[in-house]
Amino acid sequence: MDSGSNTGTNTPVPPPTASTSKPTKVKESAFIAKPTLVVRSTKYKEKFNAMKEKYERVNGIHDAHQKELDTAKEKLRLLQEENNLLLDAIHHSLEYEPSIANNLRVIYEEDRREKWIRDHPEEYQRLQSQQSGDVDMDVMPASAEQVS
Repeated sequence: MDSGSNTGTNTPVPPPTASTSKPTKVKESAFIAKPTLVVRSTKYKEKFNAMKEKYERVNGIHDAHQKELDTAKEKLRLLQEENNLLLDAIHHSLEYEPSIANNLRVIYEEDRREKWIRDHPEEYQRLQSQQSGDVDMDVMPASAEQVS
């Protein structure tokens, strides 16, 4: 048998006796949840209003960015049109003045060399150190010829 259990007969527990002290009232809120609709609706309204304000603020920022984007796109379109007109003018002028083509080629080559030097400073330093005195920029690696 179990050592911790009662070994005797089952004796019934006596009913509680009437107490002379005042009964203590247990808070109902501890056991029963009172409806707090007013508090909850206020919290929901506050949350809703906060979310609505945030939405309006973000939406306003989005609209401002969209306007800036549209403005930038319009500026880009105008610059592309102007660039196309300038390229057309250069193309037409080349027909009548062939010496301009040589000048444009020289400018293009200089720009290409400067870009290669900016993009490959270590290689440029190595080439410069290999050659004594003046650096002949026409001696560029084959990879530089592909830069456009």
